[in-house]
Amino acid sequence: MPCKRAADGVTVRLRVTPRGGANRIEGRGEDANGEAHLKLRVSAVAEKGKANDAVLKLLA
Repeated sequence: MPCKRAADGVTVRLRVTPRGGANRIEGRGEDANGEAHLKLRVSAVAEKGKANDAVLKLLA
């Protein structure tokens, strides 16, 4: 599961692809160690926080 309870809320593991053509949640994935994450694509570039801002808007 890509989410875990934390003392002050929830921790969500993300795999984000900047310049991904669209802002969308693609589903669940796993890394090489079998750790689950949520796969996201954002159209913004990864400079000056633009991709991070797009992720926040997508998840809000």
